[in-house]
Amino acid sequence: MDTMLRALMPFIKLFQAVGLSPLIVTDSKIIEARHMTIYSIVSIATFLIAFLYGFFQEDLFSIPNEQPMNEIAHTVDFIQLTGIRIAHLIILFEALVQRKNLIRLISRLNDWDLIVQKQFNTLHFDHQVIRKKILFKLLGSGTFYLGIQLTLLLIILLRAQYQFTYYWSLYLIPFTDRFQLVNMKIEQLQLNASIENSFKNSSRNAKSNSNSPNNHTNDLSSIDQLIIVRQLYDKLWELTNLTNKCFGLSLLVNIGNDFVAITGHCYWIFLTIENIPVGTNDILAVIGSCIWTIPSLINSFMIASICHVTVEKAHEAGFVLHQIKHDPLNEGQNMVIQQFSLQLLHQKIKFTAYGFFNIDFSLLFTMISASTTYLVIIIQMHKDA
Repeated sequence: MDTMLRALMPFIKLFQAVGLSPLIVTDSKIIEARHMTIYSIVSIATFLIAFLYGFFQEDLFSIPNEQPMNEIAHTVDFIQLTGIRIAHLIILFEALVQRKNLIRLISRLNDWDLIVQKQFNTLHFDHQVIRKKILFKLLGSGTFYLGIQLTLLLIILLRAQYQFTYYWSLYLIPFTDRFQLVNMKIEQLQLNASIENSFKNSSRNAKSNSNSPNNHTNDLSSIDQLIIVRQLYDKLWELTNLTNKCFGLSLLVNIGNDFVAITGHCYWIFLTIENIPVGTNDILAVIGSCIWTIPSLINSFMIASICHVTVEKAHEAGFVLHQIKHDPLNEGQNMVIQQFSLQLLHQKIKFTAYGFFNIDFSLLFTMISASTTYLVIIIQMHKDA
């Protein structure tokens, strides 16, 4: 059966492999599996032990035959690397704790699709196309990040300075849950488009049947369709809140980690080019810092753009609603439209990072401004030191 669960299967399988999903799909249902829950707990314990071991073993990041690092630079680098590991642990922990909410989210989203297909026969969701989009984004992003990491590893080997004892076992770029969120946003974008099409269809039906002898029956049909759309929007609003609850904490720590990474790499670039002349190792260090900044920039832009476009699509429903041609003397139509308008006013769709801030394009401007401010402060502290 072509359902949302089939479209989510690539993510579920991937998440199971890395300990991010204690869920399995059986008989077109997604349920919690005890063995996958145990596997997730073991994964968290393993990475936690490795994190604590590295946290108290500073010699793993020592530079042989070199002078001690600048204290401020070492602190910035330590915060950045520690943030990556903490973000990974929080993602694993949140996936384990929110597993029941995730089941509710996927099940309700699947029920939403079934309601739309049942109530509006002309609207169908091609989940195969959605699945192809998911796989394309997954493979494209995975290839991109792999290329970034291989390039960085090559630069590290060319410089032949730093020792990364457990680099590949812990430095996992936390992008998996964001792709899950991307999938949810893609569905909601199409669902919002369906709402708009439903408005337009209801408007056209009301206009074409205005002179029909069964006008009262047709009016009731259009009102019923509008009421169904109201209920669908209400379910979308609940799904949005559930999405924020499932992924809010991991989004918060990952966006914060991206901010620290961007600021830290810019600071390392400043330290490298501060002294002239610049040698080959310095040039490689600058190139490595620039390349290392790219994933953080793309992560921030991707999640902000997806959330922004989705919210804009949701807001368009209000404009489409008031463009419906209706009979001003029909109290039933006026009441339903007024109630729907109030619902859109109070149930605004938005995506937040655990309630601390909204995720949209304004977040990018805030990150750039804050990063510039902190970079100036750190550079000033460096010069004073």
